[in-house]
Amino acid sequence: MDENLRTVTEEFINQRVSYYAKNETEAVNGAFMELRACADRLREALNEEQERLLRFCENAYHIADGESCRFYYKAGFDDAIRFLMNWRD
Repeated sequence: MDENLRTVTEEFINQRVSYYAKNETEAVNGAFMELRACADRLREALNEEQERLLRFCENAYHIADGESCRFYYKAGFDDAIRFLMNWRD
């Protein structure tokens, strides 16, 4: 594949992913808000040390969630681009 075309295609895909990330569905937003509400309720019942551990868990979860999304989007879109650009081969 032409390197310039690949770069432009990747930029387009990144723009589309960013668009959907900024305009998520009610279901996605609702699930996140429910998780946040549960964590807030749990935090109120914890002592200081337990609250610190919960914060570490929340941070680790957000990092893992972000990395998973990045991996699957990148892998899936890369496969789609290869298929679309090379379907005649």
